[in-house]
Amino acid sequence: MDRLPPSGPIRVRAVTGSGPTEHALATEALAREVGDLWCVAVCLLVQGRAALRRGDLDAAAVRFGRSLEQHSRTRGLSGMLIVLEATAEVAAADGQPQVAARLPGSSRSSRLRLAIPLPPVYHKSLRATENRLRAALGKASFDQAWAAARALPIEEAVGLADSYLASRAGTHAPADPDGLGPRRDAPRPPLTQADA
Repeated sequence: MDRLPPSGPIRVRAVTGSGPTEHALATEALAREVGDLWCVAVCLLVQGRAALRRGDLDAAAVRFGRSLEQHSRTRGLSGMLIVLEATAEVAAADGQPQVAARLPGSSRSSRLRLAIPLPPVYHKSLRATENRLRAALGKASFDQAWAAARALPIEEAVGLADSYLASRAGTHAPADPDGLGPRRDAPRPPLTQADA
């Protein structure tokens, strides 16, 4: 039987409250303790989705931005695609349909090209975002934005999402909310199918 390397005691924390944010915070703390950056990225995504559900676009933007950064560090392409789609929800709710329409179009194109399916749990929210965008832009403008987005390389879509999230979070973002050091401390490596 394989043994895990000794890493010191792991403290299990009791979760107070029963909402997704409390569980994601507790899981994030444990993931940080054991150095699991992928799990940290997923916890940040969950916290962002909870903030979005509450209508707190600033908190959602901060968490999605940090999740995108962590998924980039771990080269987690599937997670980055989910964050792009979640960012489209923030941009749509923020009255930025031109930004919002570009992200899921690029993400869907990447999913098709790399055979990375959208997890079923996100189908309903993505469909609702697309319908909101179609209504805001009109069918012809939406179709044009969607077609342009499908040709947008994923690296550019990640850059667009990162820029939008940083500007949306603005002054509401703590300097280092996750204790991970400054943002964009290293250039993102190119993404490939091997990252999926």
